[in-house]
This record gives sequence, structure tokens and C-alpha cells, in this order.
Amino acid sequence: MKKEAWGIYGRSLCILAAVLLTACAAPSEAESSRNAAEGSLATEEEVWPASGTRQGEVLPSGEDGSSSGSGSEEGVLPPSGEGSGEDGMPEDLGGAAKDRKTEITLVMVGDILLHTPVAKSGLLAEAGFDVVLHATNHALDKGRKGILNCLSFWRENYPDIAVLGVHDSGESQQEIYVYEQNEIKIAILNYTYGTNGIRIPEKSPNAVHLLEDEERIRADISKAKAESDFVVVFVHWGTEYAEKPDDFQKKWTQIFLECGVDVTVGTHPHVLQPYELLRDDSGHEMLVYYSIGNYISAQSEKSCVKGGMAEFTVSLTKDGYRITEYGLKPLVITWEEDRKCVVDFL
Repeated sequence: MKKEAWGIYGRSLCILAAVLLTACAAPSEAESSRNAAEGSLATEEEVWPASGTRQGEVLPSGEDGSSSGSGSEEGVLPPSGEGSGEDGMPEDLGGAAKDRKTEITLVMVGDILLHTPVAKSGLLAEAGFDVVLHATNHALDKGRKGILNCLSFWRENYPDIAVLGVHDSGESQQEIYVYEQNEIKIAILNYTYGTNGIRIPEKSPNAVHLLEDEERIRADISKAKAESDFVVVFVHWGTEYAEKPDDFQKKWTQIFLECGVDVTVGTHPHVLQPYELLRDDSGHEMLVYYSIGNYISAQSEKSCVKGGMAEFTVSLTKDGYRITEYGLKPLVITWEEDRKCVVDFL
């Protein structure tokens, strides 16, 4: 871990960020029957797009309102938000704090085009995750009802866990989530480059926090800075399996730096990419992890079984809150018999 020579003034917070992709939009068969009778969560038949849509498939323009553009997965996966249609921090769970330093863990969850029972998401809570980030390119794989399923599940079962990146109302997207620990207020923002060409539902124009409207994102960051001591942006971006950041990542990295973001953590490429501490002309520093790879994954490629957890310490110094230590905690994923997955930290 790299250490910087800052004077520390009594308050610091160590943040450990992990990323896990899983599905939580579709209820189990028993839950579907019960929820349909109760009129609560959506059943599989109510979920859009149709079940015949393949994972990663982009429906032709005109059928779903999507449009072509520069994407980040194999094939053409355009930024979303164009077109229209009818449905298109809690208390620390990680143990006692030591020396005024507390670890918190954050997780990004993507609604993949599969039918994982929502009950499985409860394992994240049991593991001690504090914040769930849903803004990924798969956020709309199950349409508006999938997002409503996700939000309903978390609110009803784990109301103390913060859920970011997807919304069921315009008001909720305007709110800035601020986690406070050790008297340090940390604002957390979550964006994705797009939704694999699936249009944003007409009934929920703010369903997913997209990395598209620069003016709006600059305003989000400005508001976050006004309401907190430190700003962290979790962003789903980049080119799959690429070991270096692409032009889209570099563009938004510069924007985040100009806006005064303190840390940017990237995901989506499924492989590790570099991380670095940047400094602008005013002396402001931003730590950026372009991609921290996979945390748990069934991808068998050698590059995809390696990942890491971003780890950095925020401390109060004579110049305000600064990053005083940072690094990457590497890990490797091993698949054993009976599809048992083991994650070893190196």
C-alpha cells in the first residue's frame, strides 16, 4: 500500500470497496405466486423485455426505441435514454473501530438477464455489505418491473442498506446519499455508461442513473460536495476485457477531476486496469481505479479470475480531508468441484 506523508488530525476512515455482479430482479417461483396474489412484486410474465430476449442482445431500432452508438461491450451497445415506451449509510457492520479507523464495504449489483431469486441478495446483507450500487449496463434487462422488484426487496427486507443507481421516482434520483462515520461525511454517486440499448421506460424516465448528461452530472457532484466532506463516484464504464482505460473512461475521468471528485472506482471490463492518483492545476487530488476487475465470477478466462478490492484511507489533514493511504487488495477466483467458488486474497 502506498503511503503519503500527511499530518493526520484525529479523524480517518478506511474504505474497502468490492464489486459483485448478481441478479436480484426476479422473485422465486413461490414468491412470484404469492406476490401476484398479493398484488405486490411483478411476476415473470409482467417483466419486460420478453423472456425470449437473449443476454447481451440489442433489439433492432424501431422495435424498442433504442438507437445505435458507441458501446462498451462486444458488438454495438449504445448509450441508453433515447427513445420512449411504456415500460421500457447504515451503522457499521464490520466490527469495532480501531484507532478511529473503520472499514466499510460497498457492493455493485447488476440485474443480469437471468432469474436469480431475490432471496439470494440477502446473502449480501449477511456478509456485511453497507451500500448496494445498481447502475450497470444490465439494470434494465428486466425492464421497469425488474427495478421495482429490486427496490421493493431491499426496502422491505433490508431498509438499513442504501441502494443507489436505480430509482422509482424522480425525487429519489435527486437525493445525494451521504454516509457518515467517524464524523466524516462521504457522498456516494453511481452511474452507468448505458443499458445495452434498452430504452429508459416512459413511466420512469429517471429509472437508471446514466453517464450521459454532463451538465446534470456536474450539478450532482456540486451538490454532493456541498453536502459532504468527501465525494466518491462508482462508475460502470470501459471496454470489456481491455487492460487499459479507453477514451470514454479518460474523458469522464477528466470531468470528475475538474468537478472535484475525490475517488472514482470503475467496473465493467471484468479485468484489472491501472489505478493512479491524479492532480489538477489547483492542487486537488483524485484517486481513480479504472477497473477493479471481478470479485466473484463464472468467467473462466485467466484475466477474469483476477480482481481486487480498492482500499484507501480518508483522513483530516491541515488541508482538509485527504487520501492518506491507498492501494489495491488483490484476489483470485478459483472454481472447485460442484461449482464451488473460492476467493483467495493475495
